[in-house]
Amino acid sequence: MRRGTTPTITATVDADLTGMAVHLAFKVGNNVIVKQGDDITLETETVEQQTVTHVSTNLTQEDTLSMRSGKECEVQIRAVQDDGAVAIATCIGSIPVKRILEEGVIRE
Repeated sequence: MRRGTTPTITATVDADLTGMAVHLAFKVGNNVIVKQGDDITLETETVEQQTVTHVSTNLTQEDTLSMRSGKECEVQIRAVQDDGAVAIATCIGSIPVKRILEEGVIRE
């Protein structure tokens, strides 16, 4: 992903997250961005008799500008239900953060 852009990121987990409170976290260095609630969309489908969930979000220019180029952005899904009685976490994936020439948010 490039800094200063607004990418749509989709992470997939081999589980049905329907009815769970889902958090999609991004981390570069000490900077953590968590998308949840209205900031994410969930789609489930059955693949080879197993339900999978696709968790998608859009990052803002501010989100991606807060990441350092040349670093890896770590990504993880966590979800919880029943006031924490059931909680899951996926393995941590990574996305390379690429540089841009013009710094800052651009509007028109």
